Amino acid sequence: MATHSFAEIWDIGALDVHPVLYYWMLHLVNVIFGTNLIVYRVVTLLPTFLFAVLGATVVRRDYGDIAGLLFAVMSVMLPHASSMSVQLRMYSWAAFSIGACFLCALHIKKLSDAGARRPTRLWVLFALASLASAYLHYFGAIAAFIINLLLMIHLLRGVAAKSENAQSNMGAFVVSTVCQLALYAPWLLKLLDQLSVVSTSYWIKLTPARLAQMMVYPLVSTQMLDEARGLSGGMFQMVALVFLALAAALLLLLASLFIRFCMISLRPMARGSHCRVQRSDDWAVDVWWGVAVYAGTVAFALAASVLLASPIAVARYFYVALPPLLLAISIVAAKLLGVRAIACGCAALIAVGLYGQAVFVVAGYSQLNNEPIDYLEAVAHTYDNDGEPTVISSNIMCAGTYAVMCDDVPQTFIAPDTGIGRAYRVYAPVMSFAAHVEEVLSASGRFIVVLDEDNAEENDVYEVTSLADDLVATGAFEVVEGRTFYRPYERNNYTVTVLERMQ
Repeated sequence: MATHSFAEIWDIGALDVHPVLYYWMLHLVNVIFGTNLIVYRVVTLLPTFLFAVLGATVVRRDYGDIAGLLFAVMSVMLPHASSMSVQLRMYSWAAFSIGACFLCALHIKKLSDAGARRPTRLWVLFALASLASAYLHYFGAIAAFIINLLLMIHLLRGVAAKSENAQSNMGAFVVSTVCQLALYAPWLLKLLDQLSVVSTSYWIKLTPARLAQMMVYPLVSTQMLDEARGLSGGMFQMVALVFLALAAALLLLLASLFIRFCMISLRPMARGSHCRVQRSDDWAVDVWWGVAVYAGTVAFALAASVLLASPIAVARYFYVALPPLLLAISIVAAKLLGVRAIACGCAALIAVGLYGQAVFVVAGYSQLNNEPIDYLEAVAHTYDNDGEPTVISSNIMCAGTYAVMCDDVPQTFIAPDTGIGRAYRVYAPVMSFAAHVEEVLSASGRFIVVLDEDNAEENDVYEVTSLADDLVATGAFEVVEGRTFYRPYERNNYTVTVLERMQ
């Protein structure tokens, strides 16, 4: 995507299930530095550094040293956060823009309540962060909408109380909202088209395993779970189980902390009580705002899944709305926990985070990732139909990987020329397209190489899968050879099947 023009990215992005701002950012980097994966990764990693800066400056100034430290440590060291920060995806920037938007909203609320002059610069930053969130990810748009809604309700309460300062800020809110809607309007029609794509062809399925992952994903990555299942052997499994136990202890600590906060902040206050938390405390309201942004985003996603009759909830999407919740946790922990408990919690979190990142790095740089690429190149040149190999796939997850990493082997992707299928043209010219497999078969030679994914538990155990299985079932083809390779980076098995046309 980064090598395409801004206009081309807009058109291709309109066919995908994500907005285009991140791809525009990478294209700008591409214009300046050329195609450089290291620079791309630095750009994607930058929000992690900025989170640490926010914790050391803004959060520390508003909520104290401990809260600032906790926010910085959690934002950087959570296994899921560190994983997202090194992947060439929009999630790290979307999470940062939501964090910035939320902090701006809290500052506007406080200044309005304090009767300070309307903070024009802060309103501009708030509007820009909110708009950027919507253009980076749709879950960013949901979280930004909730933040705007919370701020609007708070300002309306001030207007109802005849606060002149609240009235002034309400006017700024109206201007901010109008500007955001006007600048987002060009994408709204594209969004409606994408909703129809999601309702008919979304590929992420909601399974019990995914539901469990959504509950624990910030602290427990999928790579850690794979290691705990014994993917790499006995010793590695024992180490993984130790760190999973540590992560479970942290989750229990967070749950008990939240329950304690709820019991204190929601119970009626006795006269003369010296409790450390009151519902009117500004920081307690900020905590509930943070919880509301995250919980509201999750609830919205689940409701949309029901309405669209297609599950659109996945852990990495929820990460976009996580920073407000992390701020809430940081504030509550700083207020209710002792220094020793906080130090132990930080040490445990850093240990789990380092382990999660180590597992991710080992998986990403494993030589096993290259084996299916090498095998495809070998069979494509062996069964090349006199110089023109016929390589087909109907699974974009593996086909896209092969198109990028095996760009000297042309392949044909079987997909309708509508909706998200057209977005895959970003892989051209290595990848060509056909609406039906019959179009390829009619022009193919003696051999066909079929690419697919195989979710079997065993590694390197060949099974005829999906598209290849369908072709064999017609009686027109038979299997010549095939292998299944486990790719640690995707945590999945890639299958390469060579079929021969029967005489």
